[in-house]
Amino acid sequence: MSNKSVTNQHLNNKISVMETDVKHIHDCIHRLEEEVKDNRTFFTTRLDRLDTRIWTIMGLVLTTLLTVVVELVLF
Repeated sequence: MSNKSVTNQHLNNKISVMETDVKHIHDCIHRLEEEVKDNRTFFTTRLDRLDTRIWTIMGLVLTTLLTVVVELVLF
């Protein structure tokens, strides 16, 4: 046999390394999925707060405008 022939031991070692790599990639994917969920929750919460602030400001502006219009009409 020549040095270039592939042995069962060599193939088993390669398979073992590949299995370890696949497990590592699988763990990384699950970790990324959790981080994406956390980020989605964070940004959804921030957008909800921003939405509430915008509606509050719009309400104050409309109330002020209505008050000014009523005062101009009545006086």
